[in-house]
Amino acid sequence: MWLKFVVVSVVSLPLLPLLVRDGRKIRESLPVLPEASEPEGRLAGPSPLQLLCLGESTVAGVGVTTHREGIAGAFAEEIAALLGRGVEYRVLARNGYTLKMVRRRFLPKLSRAQENGFTPELILVGIGGNDAFTLNRPWQFRKELRGLIAGIRERCPEARILFCNMPPIKDFPAFTRLIKFTVGNWVEMLGGVSG
Repeated sequence: MWLKFVVVSVVSLPLLPLLVRDGRKIRESLPVLPEASEPEGRLAGPSPLQLLCLGESTVAGVGVTTHREGIAGAFAEEIAALLGRGVEYRVLARNGYTLKMVRRRFLPKLSRAQENGFTPELILVGIGGNDAFTLNRPWQFRKELRGLIAGIRERCPEARILFCNMPPIKDFPAFTRLIKFTVGNWVEMLGGVSG
């Protein structure tokens, strides 16, 4: 991973002005989609499992109307079918958030949710795309990831933590080849980081 970081960094550094230009063009041409509504939901069934979905735009439901139609709802349905239980889910996610922002802004909200009787048994985390776009260094990403896991463990010691795959930037048709190469490789590097 470190060799890849050095190679991608050395190759990408002189291309930064072109990356900024491409990013601006893409931002101007793509519509801004709102986040999904209804960040809390429930699937009927016995002894409901409490599920927390935490993260960035994909978890925030950008592109769907309600969270029931997004990752939270789809994952809740799969868990309910798999376990034969109901699922109560909540979403703490924002478009554009990096791992550092998720950690700092949502861990306190998790503590408040527990005070109100919501203690997740399962936490689904979707992060990393925005860290790749900001070219967050792998060692900084690892530090923030460890901090997030420690913060979750401190608040929910019994909860199981699952991570979504990183977004497949290299497959996004709206991105230029330069962005697919640079940010796509960055996503792969960050996806290889372990807590």
